[in-house]
Amino acid sequence: MSEAAVVAIALASALCAAISSILQHHSARKAPEGQTHRLLGHLLTNPAWIVGLFVALVGLALHVVALDQG
Repeated sequence: MSEAAVVAIALASALCAAISSILQHHSARKAPEGQTHRLLGHLLTNPAWIVGLFVALVGLALHVVALDQG
């Protein structure tokens, strides 16, 4: 794999990390006030948080590929 491809994969990994962080933080901010014991239930039923989790996993996989090939 070329060096440029590895750099592109690493950049895509960083972009995925940023997007997942934004999605998950935005979802967590919408959680009901004063009910921290119900936070996980709220997040697991929030589609944006689940998408953020999936994007984080994709970013992790891209990071592994970049480290393996780089």
